[in-house]
Amino acid sequence: VDNSLSPLHESANICDEGLNMDASDLCIHAKISHVVCGHHGSLTFSSPEYEILESAGTVRMTVKRSGGGVGLVKVSYSIEHISTDDSDLSPTAFYTTNQEITFKHGQVQRSFLITINDDRILEQNETFLITLGKPTGHGSLGNQNRAVVKIIDDDGPKTCSNFSFVTIEKKETSAGE
Repeated sequence: VDNSLSPLHESANICDEGLNMDASDLCIHAKISHVVCGHHGSLTFSSPEYEILESAGTVRMTVKRSGGGVGLVKVSYSIEHISTDDSDLSPTAFYTTNQEITFKHGQVQRSFLITINDDRILEQNETFLITLGKPTGHGSLGNQNRAVVKIIDDDGPKTCSNFSFVTIEKKETSAGE
């Protein structure tokens, strides 16, 4: 524990990246139920599973910092394809290539975006795994340091005009009609 750091009081910050479709943060004050003195916190995903429609464009991932919010802590994340491939997603939002989440002093929750690419092909649902790496700045990983994301295919069967054709039934007539 770093004694030079000041403890959190009764509030901390919850921050979302990408709400303005850029790398800026929107933070709000949040009441915390207890004060932890001098602890940098344990980092976990807010949920072990996420689901997103393929046409949504992005999935918002949320990482919580529990047990303390003191000091600067950074954690990277990585993507492991289960039934997806590189064409199905990008590990970041379009405005960044950074796969690192930075918690500033007093921040106890952060969210970030992963880009989902809609291929407009009727297929099975697909999944990938996202894993938090080793934190820097004296933070630690909690038990929920991995999350499975299911991409729900929302493409329906479609007709293609290139393969559509009109049939005309030709009725033969006799000379006397």
